[in-house]
Amino acid sequence: MTYVFRCRDYGFDCSYTLEEERKEDVPPMVKMHFRYAHNIYDFTDEIRDKVLQAVKEK
Repeated sequence: MTYVFRCRDYGFDCSYTLEEERKEDVPPMVKMHFRYAHNIYDFTDEIRDKVLQAVKEK
C-alpha cells in the first residue's frame, strides 16, 4: 500500500504530491516542502496532525 499527500488537499494552491510506503515517512518530507515552498519554518504538532489527516491510501 502507498500513502499519498497532495499539498492541494492540505489547502495550498500547489501541485506538490508525495507518495511513501509508510505513513510515518510523510511528515518529515512534507516539513521540508513546507519550509522551502511555503516559508513555514515552525512545523508544529498541529500542522503534522493536519498533514496526516490529508494523507490518502492508494
